[in-house]
Amino acid sequence: MKLTSEQKSIINAIEKEAIRQGLNPDFAIAIANVESQLRNIPATDPDSSAFGPFQVNRDTAETNGIDYDEMKKNPDLAIRAGILNLVRHSKNPNLAGDPVRIAAAHNLGENSDFAKTGDRESIDKGLADYLSKVSGHFSNEEFPESVYSKPSENIVDQKKEEVSNLITRNKPIETDVNKPNEIKNDNLE
Repeated sequence: MKLTSEQKSIINAIEKEAIRQGLNPDFAIAIANVESQLRNIPATDPDSSAFGPFQVNRDTAETNGIDYDEMKKNPDLAIRAGILNLVRHSKNPNLAGDPVRIAAAHNLGENSDFAKTGDRESIDKGLADYLSKVSGHFSNEEFPESVYSKPSENIVDQKKEEVSNLITRNKPIETDVNKPNEIKNDNLE
């Protein structure tokens, strides 16, 4: 499938927001691809208020602290609403961090039978098709084992590494005045 420039832009925005929130970006892209084919669109069901790449409805947007009317005007806010919803489900202890149940909760709500119980017997054909499409995004056609890690840890580690690299790059190179051809620098180890 050839991606449009809008879809490429949405993928980039999803990747950035997912990383910022501590969510596996591939998982987020898989969900958005199944929900909207990576487009910022309203739901095809005229009775639904779902909107955006993650098809977030009014209640879900508000549950995640997003103004629904603003979300409909702002594609980045629509992406943030979807990511926040997936992160909320990822943190829900009742879903046990299970990516399959997180995907089901995004699709049907966290009170749906399978999302609540994890009982595979409660998966109907519609949910089975949805989960199959999401898992088809991954090379081995299986969900990843984990999709969330605390963003503060990622950001702190990343910032520490950036600062360390800056310090290392900007450290002056010292030479021994008695041996002018010998460079002494801890950076070159």
